[in-house]
Amino acid sequence: MLALTISTINDADVLDLFVRYHFDQGVDAIVAIDMGSDDGTLDILRQYEKSSNLFLIDVDREQNRERSDRRNRMLRYCEDTLGVQWTMSADPDEFWYCPNGNLRDIVEGIGKRGADMMLCRRYNLINAHPGQALLTEPKFNYAPFRYSVRKPYIPSLQEKEALEIPLPWVLCEIGPKVILRAGSARTIQVGAHGASGDTELSRAKPKHISVLHFPLRSYKQFEGKVVKAAEFVAANRLAGNDAWHWRRWIRMLENGQLEQEYRASSFAKQQIERWLETGAIALENGLQDRLRRVSTLSTQGYAVSSSSGRLG
Repeated sequence: MLALTISTINDADVLDLFVRYHFDQGVDAIVAIDMGSDDGTLDILRQYEKSSNLFLIDVDREQNRERSDRRNRMLRYCEDTLGVQWTMSADPDEFWYCPNGNLRDIVEGIGKRGADMMLCRRYNLINAHPGQALLTEPKFNYAPFRYSVRKPYIPSLQEKEALEIPLPWVLCEIGPKVILRAGSARTIQVGAHGASGDTELSRAKPKHISVLHFPLRSYKQFEGKVVKAAEFVAANRLAGNDAWHWRRWIRMLENGQLEQEYRASSFAKQQIERWLETGAIALENGLQDRLRRVSTLSTQGYAVSSSSGRLG
């Protein structure tokens, strides 16, 4: 069995789609901790908690606590309470994807080769419709985000420490996400980009599992995330290259440049065509097709939680 863990804060615009999609792709359970949402996110979580294998295990309003603490709590819940064999993590704007088959079958198949941890590539999706920037729709419009960045810019350590890069962050390289075998990992790293156990974990890097990331949705939502990030950074005194892209956006917000960054993160047709020719980006029709399909599905087909909390 395969579980997915998420931490949410004001993700009502995308959360319903996220949950529908991952249950449809073979996830057996979703375990969530909310960090004090006030936009309807909790209502969505509680609705799915009643009708599906979504488990809302806490509403933690201490928003400035390190998220890896929450991820480790959710990992323990998945393994000890639900008894699943494999656990993966995501934010609500990240969609696990494999082009053929469902996630559970692919993960279990790779797991038979002995890996304890799978490191899966993550790609930013970019907006190919500049005229649709600054949307404030209550539901996320995924349609313009049809292309993933496959040859990203790799910032230097100096650029990260200076919070200076020559292009929008959505074109930069981003870290992987992990899938963990039950009992193998003791601690998940910040961002779920890695994990550690009592002994060294055997690793696999599957070519056919990736995470497709919608880094920017509406401008209102983007600005709200940066405001929350500013509170977290101030409370935790981050420096160096820690959370460098968030700290860069925080500085832009303070300098009145954040909307400029948002607008610069949408790209015209001519630029998209040039990048396609060089292989810098790739068309993600498969994800788009699945998102369209699950948007029309009823939730009645999802497994209902057992009274014991353990799946089966």
